[in-house]
Amino acid sequence: MAKYAVHKISFFFNDENLNPLPEEAKGNVVMIFNNLDEARIEKMKQDIFSVQNLSGTNVNQFYRYQDNEDEVFSKLKEVFKTEFDLVINKEDFFDFPEKISESQAKKILDSLKLEFNCIIEYDDDEDPHDFEKYEDLLEF
Repeated sequence: MAKYAVHKISFFFNDENLNPLPEEAKGNVVMIFNNLDEARIEKMKQDIFSVQNLSGTNVNQFYRYQDNEDEVFSKLKEVFKTEFDLVINKEDFFDFPEKISESQAKKILDSLKLEFNCIIEYDDDEDPHDFEKYEDLLEF
């Protein structure tokens, strides 16, 4: 029976913005499950937790200079207005709000098309921990 591991995605910063490491560069293992649905639930919990810990962090680095920058900003502008009563402008730098609820975090994740964790399926004879590397253990 397969195992499903929730891995923390590692990011790197270039001159313009944050970028996730390539898919084959797996981050550290958060939890391991025998059931894909349980892994999906945990992944979402971890993604929400990550967004909630971004308070005070500049949002722009998560979407600027991406191919879909205008589309992402449009969605983000709506979320910030409806959820936080904040008006944001594309030409300004702005931070994540100080307090972010679960539902607000989900909307931010959706608008940014962002994930902080991924689910990887492993065969019975594979140990997910064998795929970790020290440099991949850096968490955002």
